[in-house]
Amino acid sequence: MTKKFTDIKNKLKPNSTKNFVWNPKAKKQFNLFIVSIVGLFICLNLVIFANQLKGFIATLLDTSMQSFESLSSAKNSVSYANFEDSLDSFKQAEQNFNTLANDTWFLRGSVAFTNKLTSSGSLLAESGTLLSQIALKLENSPAKFISANQSKSESNPNLTFDLAKEIPNLLKVEQNLTQVVKNLESLNQTILPPSLKKKLNLGLDDLKKATIEYSKLIDIAYIGLDLLGHQVPHSYLILIQNNYEIRATGGFFGSFIKAEVNKGVLTRFELEDVYKYDGVLFDPSFVIPPEFEGFTDKIFIRDANYTPDFAISAARIETMVQRAGGQSFDTVISIDQELIKDILKIVGPIKINGLNASVNAENYDTVLTYFIEAEKDINAEDKKVLKSFMSGFEQKIFQSIDFKNLVQILLDNLNKEHLQIYSKKSDIQQLFQSLNFTGSIPKELAKNQDYLHVNNTSVGGNKTDKFIKQRFIQETQINKSGKVNHKLTIRRHHSFSDRVEFQWQNYLAPFGVTEMVDFTRYILGRGDNKVVIKVYVPKGSKLVSNNKNIKTYSDKQLNKTYFLFEMLLKPQETKEVTFEYESNIDLDFDPVANYELLIQNQPGVVNTIFEKKYSYANSNAPRIYAHIPNLAKFDPETGEPSLDFDLVQDAKITAVFAK
Repeated sequence: MTKKFTDIKNKLKPNSTKNFVWNPKAKKQFNLFIVSIVGLFICLNLVIFANQLKGFIATLLDTSMQSFESLSSAKNSVSYANFEDSLDSFKQAEQNFNTLANDTWFLRGSVAFTNKLTSSGSLLAESGTLLSQIALKLENSPAKFISANQSKSESNPNLTFDLAKEIPNLLKVEQNLTQVVKNLESLNQTILPPSLKKKLNLGLDDLKKATIEYSKLIDIAYIGLDLLGHQVPHSYLILIQNNYEIRATGGFFGSFIKAEVNKGVLTRFELEDVYKYDGVLFDPSFVIPPEFEGFTDKIFIRDANYTPDFAISAARIETMVQRAGGQSFDTVISIDQELIKDILKIVGPIKINGLNASVNAENYDTVLTYFIEAEKDINAEDKKVLKSFMSGFEQKIFQSIDFKNLVQILLDNLNKEHLQIYSKKSDIQQLFQSLNFTGSIPKELAKNQDYLHVNNTSVGGNKTDKFIKQRFIQETQINKSGKVNHKLTIRRHHSFSDRVEFQWQNYLAPFGVTEMVDFTRYILGRGDNKVVIKVYVPKGSKLVSNNKNIKTYSDKQLNKTYFLFEMLLKPQETKEVTFEYESNIDLDFDPVANYELLIQNQPGVVNTIFEKKYSYANSNAPRIYAHIPNLAKFDPETGEPSLDFDLVQDAKITAVFAK
């Protein structure tokens, strides 16, 4: 993930919240940026200034201190998103630095040095002023966006105009930062003691990093204008994946939304049934993937998300929709049940035409699934309930949404891959890729990096994956030659019980359902859970255990090896499969070896625990000397270490081995 700006005393941190300039997240991005610039100047250059100002007369010293106080005040104001106060403080600081520059003519021996510092301070203050002004202007953009999308009138304002108008000022700030870097690089440091030289150079390094990050912020602004349809409308294909019927990228999708944004206004939002397009398309060129053998003899659009890398599957789906008579789309987005549920928690209940009650975050998936499936049984207009729900969902978002909460929900679901994005436009896709928004599988691994991704494909025709709980137990053993051997156990439990069905009846009773259509019980969760499991590991890894039910394949698109097998679970049943394999890794002990494992969670999957164990073949086997995260458990008999955690998003673990 991208790095965020932090106080300069800290290193830039990974896994930070990702923010855009063109929507409400802009406030936080500006906060972090301005605070970092001000913090850089105060925490590092204050010492240098203080050293140079020792010979100043008292009035000049007072003027300089007023400058720093103004910057400090600006920093505090921005931290609390008080852009009006920060603007005043930055303006005062800029004025004070200009005064300071005019009053340094009498300094002896270090005029050039001091002038460059005061000039740098002035440029930083000017940058803060510009950014505060931009933040103030864009602060009301979310309200304008909501208002425009509520009314949907022909006279809607151009919501992208405000951002486009600020591009020159954003570029001006970039010029200022570049100039400050040049100023600091050209300083004659011979007049400084070693301690101040070190601080100056550290500050310069941090400022260079901040300047690079800021250039990315400008790229985001340009891309944001494209996504909002600034010059031409931007079209979106939104896949509604049902992760309760799991598929490689998150779930089976029977519906999708065609959307279009023009100058920041949602001008199109239409729900489509995927079967409408599947009925006119069959492409015999598609090869049936191993997990679908015996399940289907054709690849339709609804089954085209079989590659775990969302970008690959999304591009395939978008192409197939076009071939079936649909339009071309710029960007493909995937959402699943978890995201919808989280949004419903903040927008509240939604009334559906023709039903007696409203759906909410607690009951919506049961109610919608039941009525959609029941409608099929009674030959009614298919998915009219879903269409009504999506229409109400859109209205609720633009009528009562709390954008601050919505942003946090979107970020959380992006991290957990309940929301994924792919764009045909290379610059947009590159940005999404850098932010880890794309649900991508790394095609190349770092040298000697291990990899694990367990991917399930439902072939049972029901929604039972909602009730599946998983535990992956990987026991690793490294021998003297550096070979890495694993014993992997995949344990799955079908947690459906009669109590769940009683809960369904309580959910459906307000809608007038006194007796459930029988086959919907099977679809909703009472049925058997049947999946094909693919275990992705580094290319060239070999199955060691002689398990005839497990087959080995090579995925050329992902540059990975995977092991494939089936598992069927009845309600309240638990099963596990254990096998051994050797990763295609040779660790080099010189004198220690770093072992790193990248674990990627399957999009849409919840209720999974990953457990990592280490075992030693004998007393001479390489031992662990350090581990990230800390090993939490030790076998009381063997002393062998382990840890476990909820696998809700991609994770890395690192161990240092020594002979």
